[in-house]
Amino acid sequence: PPVDPRDTELEKAVLAELGRQDWLSVTPSSIEVSHGVVRIWGKALSDEELKAVTVAAETVPGVRKVLNYMEVAPGASFPVI
Repeated sequence: PPVDPRDTELEKAVLAELGRQDWLSVTPSSIEVSHGVVRIWGKALSDEELKAVTVAAETVPGVRKVLNYMEVAPGASFPVI
């Protein structure tokens, strides 16, 4: 099925919102949006960071739901993209 342009814009808005978060030590490796539902994959340094990514994505207007599949890898070093 064709990609809904609203989902494409929503994906850009979520990435921009996460990019504005100074506390975020990593960027999710993948974000997918379908019908306003955001799915996020990647690694987080803590449970708090994982939860904060979800909350930040939820603040974007138009997001209906956030499914965060990020894994916590404490003490790991990840490049910031």
